[in-house]
Amino acid sequence: MQKNIFFISGLGTDRRTYSRLKLDFEERIVYVDWLVPEKRDTMQSYAQRLVEKYGMRENAIIVGTSFGGMLASEISKIINNPLNILIASASHKNELMAWLPIVTKLRLNKVVPKGMFTRPGRFTERLMGVPNNVKSGYLREGVEMFRQMIKDMHPDFIWWGIDSVVNWKHDERLPNIIKIHGDRDKLIPIYNQPDDYLIKGGSHFLVWTRAKEVSEILNKVVLEQA
Repeated sequence: MQKNIFFISGLGTDRRTYSRLKLDFEERIVYVDWLVPEKRDTMQSYAQRLVEKYGMRENAIIVGTSFGGMLASEISKIINNPLNILIASASHKNELMAWLPIVTKLRLNKVVPKGMFTRPGRFTERLMGVPNNVKSGYLREGVEMFRQMIKDMHPDFIWWGIDSVVNWKHDERLPNIIKIHGDRDKLIPIYNQPDDYLIKGGSHFLVWTRAKEVSEILNKVVLEQA
């Protein structure tokens, strides 16, 4: 029996972010939808809730993008021997941006208005690698989709996610992790991390902007696990 392949999207996004991928294993995909965080949820407890909700078992394959990849690392500590494929993500806290300790020390994540998280501006879009200067085509579709996903997401969830990243305690790369990253990722730069597959010119939003390359890599990796 073939294993399910779980896809966990990034913070502020949902399964729509994967809609340009062309995958040979569509029938095995389970898209993980966000749960409403409980009052005292940490990234660890939230990962446990996802495991229980979706029935994730040993030897599962988990594809996590950005924040979803961080959750995949936490899930690895709950179930036995999963294969984690991280897209534009960090496998532990030391791979995150250098300014994150400043945010933590000054507690900036506590003072930014929550409503700000549902109104992405040009700075946020550039940081994410969303090409907001295009007028048509699939790149423009990606801009509109990104903005709509942010609007659709409850600001409390985005605020909780940012706070969880700031307070993430995980500090080592676990085994059975494969990383796909763009060399122009401004949100999670590559200088802090080794990457198994490096996509030249790829931004943080490479799952959309470089969907062809990402699809080819995913199909190759999953086939090797068959």
